[in-house]
Amino acid sequence: MARLQRRTVATRLRRYTTALGVLAAILASGCSGPAQAQKPTTPPQPGPTTQGSLGGANLVSYADSEFGTGVGNWVPVTNATLSTESSTSFLHRASLQDVLGTTGISSFELGHNRRIGVTAGQRYRIGAYFNAPAGSGRSVTFGVLAYDSAGQRLSWTYGAPVQLSGSRGWQYASEVITMPTTAAYIIGSPKVAYSGGRAGDIVRMDEVQFWPYRAAMLIGADAGSSGAAANWMTANHTIGSLQVDKIFYQHALPVSYAGSTCANLPEDVVCLVAYKTATTNVASFVSSIPASRTVVMIFYQEPEAHFASGAEFVAEFEAQSTLIRQAASSAPNVFVADDAATSQYRPDYPGADCSFIPPPAYTDVYLADHYQSRPNGQDLPNGQNGDDWTTWLNCVRPTHKPIGLAEYGLGTCGVDGNATREQSLLADNTYLKGLPAVIGAPVLIWNYWWVNGGSAGSCMDWQFSGAATSAWRSIQAGR
Repeated sequence: MARLQRRTVATRLRRYTTALGVLAAILASGCSGPAQAQKPTTPPQPGPTTQGSLGGANLVSYADSEFGTGVGNWVPVTNATLSTESSTSFLHRASLQDVLGTTGISSFELGHNRRIGVTAGQRYRIGAYFNAPAGSGRSVTFGVLAYDSAGQRLSWTYGAPVQLSGSRGWQYASEVITMPTTAAYIIGSPKVAYSGGRAGDIVRMDEVQFWPYRAAMLIGADAGSSGAAANWMTANHTIGSLQVDKIFYQHALPVSYAGSTCANLPEDVVCLVAYKTATTNVASFVSSIPASRTVVMIFYQEPEAHFASGAEFVAEFEAQSTLIRQAASSAPNVFVADDAATSQYRPDYPGADCSFIPPPAYTDVYLADHYQSRPNGQDLPNGQNGDDWTTWLNCVRPTHKPIGLAEYGLGTCGVDGNATREQSLLADNTYLKGLPAVIGAPVLIWNYWWVNGGSAGSCMDWQFSGAATSAWRSIQAGR
């Protein structure tokens, strides 16, 4: 049977182009040898479905994504020795380390004691950050092994190899894979295969992501300027199932997380908590955040017009980031974000020289607030204020950190406001889906500001309806 399976795989692989020749080697190494041969066709009583991270938006758990408590469920397949590395990581405090025993392909995968539910025929993005030795010809290939609802093993599905740059350092790699038409869940995967390595090479992996292919991993909206739980509920019931709420504390944070706005939301909602008063209650609030809640802490959102200089803001931000991280004790569910106003990134404005961008050592994700009172139906770079967006993006792009839209609004001024807003939403959906491959970083958040910010007929009524609502719902569904 093993020989027959190898012949079948080889026959199929001959249909691929020469550019995917490395994939044939990956499949061959994965289908031969004792580790692969001992795996049963139908897994014996797999454990419960994995509890994902980031409020469940990332279908990989924190333990299997961030490695702060060990290697998680990752196991070697071919030419790999796995351990944790606590001195080198992309976020938080540790990464997964793979040491190659010989020259050639090295592969490892999630073990069989957990499973991840998937939707048949749906596309998923698999991604992670890698730190590999400098040199050309190195790549990573992602694969998944699906099972149907009866527990029957289907087949491995692989993405195309993703080339790593020749320089050493953390690099983001991702691929989009379509589930088989009868898939119900995956076990023993995702698999990662590293090609082009040499004996003794050390490759590190961090921030593993597996999520339905959408414009952003987390999509949300707010229906009130305070971020109150009731306003979020209104938006959630009106325009779709939402995953993010942005909460504002114009001055100091509450003493404790208990009883806060975030605590009154469903547990799977990721809270963006923005505050302005430095230090006060920060340590007590952050240290009381439960492990079940993902919170992104933002010190002084849209700072560009409120500080004398970028250097002054960055110094305060660094101090707050240090305080937050100390209070969180590197908890994987607490993140630090910078949140810029793209309106301040046009020529001769404070942000244009990138001086308000904190260094990546102090920031887990870079967020922006971007509005178009007169949308034109085009995507972010080509819509109204597109130059502002592009300037901000170019400021944060070299960091390769995750990015997102903490506030995003489309106004009513212009021809046929709702129809134009529908076109803009769909254009930005396409743009954001393709952005990770362009900037080398994932898009983490897309949060719509579903608020009426002005009087009747005002350009600042960001609340869409009709076809635009249908478009937003389709975006949330990953279409």
